Amino acid sequence: MDMRNFKQCRVMTKSPSWTFLDVLRWKVLPEKLGGGRAYARGFKDAWVKKHSYLIRSAALRYKLPPELLAGVCWIEVGGDPNIIDRFAFEVRAIDWSGPACIDRNFTITSPPAKTSFGFVSMQLRTAAKTMGLNADHMSTSELRSLSLCLEKDTYNINLAAMHLRQLADYDNYHPGSV
Repeated sequence: MDMRNFKQCRVMTKSPSWTFLDVLRWKVLPEKLGGGRAYARGFKDAWVKKHSYLIRSAALRYKLPPELLAGVCWIEVGGDPNIIDRFAFEVRAIDWSGPACIDRNFTITSPPAKTSFGFVSMQLRTAAKTMGLNADHMSTSELRSLSLCLEKDTYNINLAAMHLRQLADYDNYHPGSV
């Protein structure tokens, strides 16, 4: 799978949503009423179970223990709804255009490439670097396309596995067999 082909990701599966109501139930509703940490854990458990085939497949492709990739996925799933990430990206893209292109003293937000996307939350700059690209040389349109791909689970899980493999290689981690 060529991860740099942003058009390829359009046909991939997408997760059930994690909405503002889910966040409210997680953060506001007590556990005895079905909310709290137990609610978030239940969503994480269900998400990882639903994607277990994709997680196992990506782990094997990148020669990682499936439990490692599943654990990273479990930790990252949930949190802010995708709409928050999308809004943050668009605000940052506007802030970093115009005078900000010339003088960064005009900006009040982080760069758009620092926005994280997908259930397995990954910053655009990390995703770009994982694929051998430089986010600083990508247009807003290219970053937006990448963000849309990261919102597709198959793409997101595979890119997370690729990133973990690169980190493992950097640390010279090569498990015997997976």
